[in-house]
Amino acid sequence: MINIADLIIDTDGKKLTTSEYQKIANNAAAGIDYVLCGMKSIGSLMFWAAGNSDYDGQMVKVDMQNLGMLIEANAKFLERMLEVESSALYNLKEGKTDDNEQ
Repeated sequence: MINIADLIIDTDGKKLTTSEYQKIANNAAAGIDYVLCGMKSIGSLMFWAAGNSDYDGQMVKVDMQNLGMLIEANAKFLERMLEVESSALYNLKEGKTDDNEQ
C-alpha cells in the first residue's frame, strides 16, 4: 500500500533522479487505481443495501450526504494525482533528471 503523503509532491522545478520520478509516477497511478476500485465497491454496496427493508429514508439521506463528500474529495485527489503523474512522466521524457543517481 502506498503512503498518500508521498503522492502530494510538487516535482516542478526540482531535479530528481530517474528512479524518483518513476516512483512518483507509479505511486500516483496506484493512488488513482485505489480510489477507483473503492468507488466501484461503494457502488456495489449501495446497490445491495437498496434491497434491505431495514434501510430507511433517513439512513439513505445521511449516507448520500457522506458519499457526496467522499466523491468530491476523491475527485480533487484524483485531479492532483493526475498532475503529479503527468509532471513526473514529462520530466522523465524530457530528461530533466539528476544524472548523479546512486
